[in-house]
Amino acid sequence: MKTKIIKGKVDILLVDGLPKEARDFKYFNDKENPYMSYKLGVVVEREYAFPQGNWKFISTIENITDKQKHEILHSQFQEMYDEWHYWDYQHGGEEHYDYFVLDIYESFQSLLQANDVLMENPYNEPFRHDAHPPLWQEAEAKVFNPSTTLIFTKQK
Repeated sequence: MKTKIIKGKVDILLVDGLPKEARDFKYFNDKENPYMSYKLGVVVEREYAFPQGNWKFISTIENITDKQKHEILHSQFQEMYDEWHYWDYQHGGEEHYDYFVLDIYESFQSLLQANDVLMENPYNEPFRHDAHPPLWQEAEAKVFNPSTTLIFTKQK
């Protein structure tokens, strides 16, 4: 199981590595030991410890909606253009807001990339993997599968 907490407008917890058959997710906000449970197969139930906090499941990376992205990204409504502008987290966020304005999709991708979250390993091609095993291993530790990575937001 791989996790990553991203600090931002709201804290985000990414959880990857659950079996594809996992279903019926439930989060238990035990103040001492918060955890998530899920079912596998017919009756097998598994538990996974969470970081402290009140976490709420919102989506997978692959299925996150624009409305959900808007809730987690820094943005500003521009009346002159009648549209929302979103931060480019890779180029300084608020400090450079006037210079790097993105649409909601690009902003979400920049948030992940600025926090060392990869969607695929750039060294996955066989010749690159054999030639650079340490680089491949380092990159693989940062890969979160978009279809299986769960996104939770920290509630106040």
